[in-house]
Amino acid sequence: RNSIKSLLGIDLIERLITDLKIYQTRNLKRKITSKLKEELESFEAKRDKLDSDLQKIISRLASLENEVLKNDDDIKKYRNKITAQGGSFLESKNDLKIEAGILDEKIKDIEESMRIIAADNLPVAILEPLAMRLKTHLHAELISRERKITDKVLKSKKTELLTKLKANLKQLDIKEDYQKTFNLFLENEIDVIFSSDPKKHVKEIFFFSSKLTQQIIDVIDNTALSIPMQLEKLKSTYETSHRKLQQVRKSINQAPVEEIIKPMYDKMTQLVSKQVELQTRKSKLQEDKHQVEIQIALINREINKLLVSQKQYKKNDTKLMLSEKTLNVLNKYKAELAVKKVNELERMFKMSFNLLHRKKIMIDKISIDPVTFEINLYDSSKKRIVKENLSSGEKEIYAIALISALAKVSGHNLPFIIDTPLGRLDSEHRLNLIKNFFPRASHQMIIFSTNTEVDKKLFDSLQPYLARAYNVEYDNTKGLSTVEGGYFWK
Repeated sequence: RNSIKSLLGIDLIERLITDLKIYQTRNLKRKITSKLKEELESFEAKRDKLDSDLQKIISRLASLENEVLKNDDDIKKYRNKITAQGGSFLESKNDLKIEAGILDEKIKDIEESMRIIAADNLPVAILEPLAMRLKTHLHAELISRERKITDKVLKSKKTELLTKLKANLKQLDIKEDYQKTFNLFLENEIDVIFSSDPKKHVKEIFFFSSKLTQQIIDVIDNTALSIPMQLEKLKSTYETSHRKLQQVRKSINQAPVEEIIKPMYDKMTQLVSKQVELQTRKSKLQEDKHQVEIQIALINREINKLLVSQKQYKKNDTKLMLSEKTLNVLNKYKAELAVKKVNELERMFKMSFNLLHRKKIMIDKISIDPVTFEINLYDSSKKRIVKENLSSGEKEIYAIALISALAKVSGHNLPFIIDTPLGRLDSEHRLNLIKNFFPRASHQMIIFSTNTEVDKKLFDSLQPYLARAYNVEYDNTKGLSTVEGGYFWK
């Protein structure tokens, strides 16, 4: 953020604003009451103490950053030494051990799942024919019980119906013989309608409630369908994992452990652990720095509030009044300049990125916050592009495009020093950088490359723009580098 401000010229305005505020404070101290003066000096003392703490943190951060870089170089050196001695075998063996541990845990989980199924409803699945016969009988009992209840209700309604019909017939003027015949006919017809088939009734054995009967039927249905499928899936996964575990263990036994490599590998492991510890300390210092900056900002806000409250003194002092007007103009100018420079930076960045990237319309829009300078990228559908999801090559092009855009917007001739810029790029992107970036980016550029990055063909394309080329050769036996004129093959 500070680098961007510096390149865009905004840091100069901020320094002017800070100097003017210091000037105002010094002049006000001569005019305000002793109580206000003490309050102001108290704030300033706290700020000075915090500024001192901040500088110490920044100094420790810089020192720690150097330590991180040195340790990272040591890790790379040991990694290269291990690779040169065939250390991939040892790394591969450790990876295989980790994989074997994961497979072993997976097999244990499968066995535990099988035990849980066995302790639950597995017997029902094993004795499926008997379970299905039980289900059929329980279902028949359930229906039979419901029919008996229905028959009882129908019998009651049949009696009620006959009674009403006979009562109504008595009121009609019908001979007694006909009435008896008609009553007998009605009884027979209603018996036929309301009668139930005894064959459809099943002898109950279990006498379960309807709710419990239905629950047992559901368990049988679910078990008959799900458990065999679960077991088949677990069996297949178990067999696959077991076969893979055997193969991994075989590979572990075949991978050689070199006595020369192991001490180097142990040393590199120590360096990696140290790097983690250094990064943790760095993160803690960065957080401390952030907290101190917040406290300084809060104190500055209190000082500003105190200064604003003393308007009567500023009105009576020409210098203070002019400095206040100047501050207002500078703040307004700073905001307008930030917006203008950010708009220009957005345009230059989009142009640079799309010039270097093979997908010409990958970035449709770039948005830079003029206050925080946070950068957001958007594609043609206005969807935000997550920078973390960019490939390593795209991230490199992103960084190069941003630096290039900043250099152009700043208006300064800035020298470029780039270390192994093509290592993560494919051939098309390499050619783009050789043709469109390196010859035009700056009046002075230093490129550190390997012969696998800039090969003979790319070197020939770059040759017309080169002033000098050097070959830096590291001597393992002497532990130092020698510098000779010319590229690798010259």
